[in-house]
Amino acid sequence: MEHEEQQQPANQHKIIPKQQSLLEHHRSGRPFSFGHPSIEAAANRFVGLNQPANDNTHPLVEVHRQVRINELNQRHNELLCQLNEEKEWETMVKQMRTGKESQPCWWETPVDELNHQELLQMGATIDDLHKTFLSKLNEKTANASSSMAPPMCFRHK
Repeated sequence: MEHEEQQQPANQHKIIPKQQSLLEHHRSGRPFSFGHPSIEAAANRFVGLNQPANDNTHPLVEVHRQVRINELNQRHNELLCQLNEEKEWETMVKQMRTGKESQPCWWETPVDELNHQELLQMGATIDDLHKTFLSKLNEKTANASSSMAPPMCFRHK
């Protein structure tokens, strides 16, 4: 049985011809790694760090590539900032909604629970709301073009 386990292939990774790495996961749990020129250099090349310029690449192409990378990184950072701002806005809106849910609006309070002063204040507020409503209604009715009937005037009692 031991002989069969030793003959099974190991997990291996090969990157590029000039820089290579080998990573083996042994059943004993002890990893073995090898890299040329070093495992760090090969790993950095694999994840995109310290990429050497291709010897065959024209310098202008390399400059254009670097400018494009910088533009994309800047755009990424801008979008990340926008995302964070949206998350903060969402948190603030959620807090506002939970705050409103805990306190009922003035018109949702049962009239039986209000004292005399609160009833007078509610009556004055409703009266102001009614006046504003009638004013806007008359304004819109006057602005409406209707040749069939004269605009109706609503009056406050």
